[in-house]
Amino acid sequence: MKIGNQNWTPLSVKDTIALVAPSYAPPADYLQTLQRIKDIYAINFSFDPVAIHPYQGFANTPERCAEYLHHAFLSNAKAVWAIAGGHGATRVVEYFSQTPLPKEFKIFCGYSDTTAIHLYLNAWGWPTFLAPMMAYGKDANPTINSCQTFQQLLDILKGRYSTLQYTFEILNPKPLFTKIVHTPIVGGNFSLIERNPVYSRDVFSKSCIAFFEDDDIGSCLHQLESRISGLKQNGILKNVRGVLLSSFGSQDRKDISLIAKIFDEILEGRVPILFNPDFGHGDYHKVLPLLVNTNIDLYQSHAEVKIDLM
Repeated sequence: MKIGNQNWTPLSVKDTIALVAPSYAPPADYLQTLQRIKDIYAINFSFDPVAIHPYQGFANTPERCAEYLHHAFLSNAKAVWAIAGGHGATRVVEYFSQTPLPKEFKIFCGYSDTTAIHLYLNAWGWPTFLAPMMAYGKDANPTINSCQTFQQLLDILKGRYSTLQYTFEILNPKPLFTKIVHTPIVGGNFSLIERNPVYSRDVFSKSCIAFFEDDDIGSCLHQLESRISGLKQNGILKNVRGVLLSSFGSQDRKDISLIAKIFDEILEGRVPILFNPDFGHGDYHKVLPLLVNTNIDLYQSHAEVKIDLM
């Protein structure tokens, strides 16, 4: 089986998922959450609780977080799943990038602050999954992604999906837009893409569909125009063929429309701006594969996004 350009074998009953904590320390009850998820889904995890040794609010020092992340990718696990986000992963990548990339491909799963890790792995040509964190959601701590279970993610990792299909609203409908074919989605958390310009430029250097979410931007919309313009000036938006937007810290319709309007103006109206609230820090976070062939069919007011997993 292939995911993107990488050969990969889905999880079997005996396979494990390695858990990592590259950002904030997880909630205090994360070990109970881990056991509950194991019981619900009959899944095997590999994780050393010693990896959590809180340091200034983070799960550990950046050097140690990078070391445990590297060990996870060297392990026999079939996938690597982040426990929590927050802040810190950009510094962890600074150390992680100094270690050789493992020869055997593993799928990395997470979102938010772990966008830094997605960008690094995507720059190497490894597909990854933007997906809910292990410590949060309906099956865990419901303060984030309160309606999202882990069923979809685990079913995908077990090879039970050949494609994913999502419906997005078109926020800037224009008759000139045409179907987008065989183009990968890249991106993640807007702020993390800004903070990691080197890897972002690599990842966005070819024809792509850009995905953005961010839980902080809702409180500083007045800054967004200059920030998007900064991405454009850094060459990050040059090859974008479409923009997918999700949760931006506000589900207010006026805010979402304003964000889309800013993107549309800065990109000179040349690409469709699409919206679906079911990714990011909202009630849901469905799985969004990065660096995987994607087709987008555009209709009058909505788009069908189809992602090939095989």
